[in-house]
Amino acid sequence: MEREKCGEDITKIKYTRKEYLEGKASFEEYYRQFVNEEIKTAVINRIGIERILMSKDEHLNDIPLREWDDIAGFKFYGSRMVESPSSIPWNIGDKLECAGEGFSSATATCILKQASRMLKEYALIVGKKNNSIKK
Repeated sequence: MEREKCGEDITKIKYTRKEYLEGKASFEEYYRQFVNEEIKTAVINRIGIERILMSKDEHLNDIPLREWDDIAGFKFYGSRMVESPSSIPWNIGDKLECAGEGFSSATATCILKQASRMLKEYALIVGKKNNSIKK
């Protein structure tokens, strides 16, 4: 279901997957709309703000993919991926559906990484105000 089919749920999303793929929204703009406090809390608890701040890769690829998958509730056994209990109550199904997006380990990783970037941005702003974080 895409935005025009969501009725009152239209306010839950700003961009559809189609609009994102057409270049009408950046990665940040698209995935930011799915981030909530529970997701940010899970990132802080599982990855930690220190590791996010120390990341040297703009895409956070120096944090292993399996860690992102694990937070999202996907485990790998050899080459086989299975769903497992997630540390996040993924209560964003309506938003994903209205955006025309599915839930997968890839989608979850994108959302988690966007949440991490938001946390890093906030920490750097607060740190600069408090003069406690050096980039």
